[in-house]
Amino acid sequence: MQGFLRGLAALCLTLALSACAAAGTAPTDGGIIDATGDWQLSSGMVDGVRFPVVADAPITMTVQGAQISGRSACNHYGGEIVVEGGSVRFGLMSMTEMACQEPVMTAEAAYFAALARIVGVSRDGDRLVLAGPGVQLDFDRLPPVPIAELVGADWVLESIAKGDVVSSVAGQPATLRLDSDGTFVGSTGCRTFSGRWVTANGGISPTDFGMDQTECPPDLAAQDGHISSVLEGFRASVDGRTLTLTGNGGDGLVYSAPN
Repeated sequence: MQGFLRGLAALCLTLALSACAAAGTAPTDGGIIDATGDWQLSSGMVDGVRFPVVADAPITMTVQGAQISGRSACNHYGGEIVVEGGSVRFGLMSMTEMACQEPVMTAEAAYFAALARIVGVSRDGDRLVLAGPGVQLDFDRLPPVPIAELVGADWVLESIAKGDVVSSVAGQPATLRLDSDGTFVGSTGCRTFSGRWVTANGGISPTDFGMDQTECPPDLAAQDGHISSVLEGFRASVDGRTLTLTGNGGDGLVYSAPN
């Protein structure tokens, strides 16, 4: 599992983009854009061509003060926002070095190339727009991670989703428990796992993920791999006693909490 950058939380920019001040202070002109939280690229245009968004390889951006971090389709990145002469510039400081298949790598390269041309930022509700000459990137706000509803419950896996196909669960009960101390434990139906978790990029990522060395029988190997893949990084939603996890690649897990 590759390393990742811890999510960040707040950004202040001028609405008019004719002036910008340090976070927490008033600008000399215009209003303040509060872009606190996590954002995901939903669409964009570059030199008249639609940006190549890949549905199962999201591009995200989390901001705080003058810092940004997120996932760039394949890798995780960190950087800074620089204000010069009333315009905004985004600069990279760090990035992981994973290699992904096409078209994910093309989307990542296009994102960084577009980000280098950004000079202005605006916001309309839950839509954040980065713009520059010939470039516009539209981000939608990601919902906050439902930590209070998620932690402290013993979730039992009911089904797994891959694309449009939903399958039932086999083997021993597959479970998941996340606790408020940042630890998690569970099983895939044939192996147990444990580790630590943090919120990052609008979802949850493990900082340490270890599985026992039990060899799963052939009929449970695919289920074991699916669960392991989703748990490498996921978004979570809770509806009553149902927990849905969506992995970075788009695969899903649906859990229920026992009565």
